[in-house]
Amino acid sequence: MIILCIYNSIIVMLSIIIFNVILLNVCFCLSVWQQMAGYGVAGIRIDAAKHQDAGEMSGITNKVNSNMYINQEVIGSSGEAVSPSEYYNIGHVTEFAYATKLDPNIMDENKMKYLKDFGESWGLMPNDKACAFLDNHDTQRNGQAPLTYKNDLYTFANIFMLAWPYGDVRVSSLVTSVHCPPLMFFI
Repeated sequence: MIILCIYNSIIVMLSIIIFNVILLNVCFCLSVWQQMAGYGVAGIRIDAAKHQDAGEMSGITNKVNSNMYINQEVIGSSGEAVSPSEYYNIGHVTEFAYATKLDPNIMDENKMKYLKDFGESWGLMPNDKACAFLDNHDTQRNGQAPLTYKNDLYTFANIFMLAWPYGDVRVSSLVTSVHCPPLMFFI
């Protein structure tokens, strides 16, 4: 009530409330993150990292006294407002193009021979910044993942991904219930 009287603008009032909520959440997250690091948690995945400015994200992650592994989901599709490269200095970034470029060479007969230089030379992000994966709950739901657990070649593609020297690897074990998040393993 007082804020409305002083500022006389619902937009300013909401901006102040939103800013304070964000500030409170950042402080809470830092506290929890620091506590997790103290318990020995080795890494964290930041979902939808692209919705947080890379500079601000870096400021937050730099406040954690830990060498915790950081994986960030930043989609690098055309038309996106941000680029995965903006987040490289913070930690590893999900390489959404990995499966798009790998899967046809696994699925189509006699194309695996072309994979001998698979990686950065194919236009993928730098090896030391990438988190490779075949599918996740989003790409399965929107049909962008050609190979999923429903395909016979999925296991073979995962074996290739685990053996091939490109990026850090995320293997998903997706649950069919909409009430359970997917389990993800980083290797």
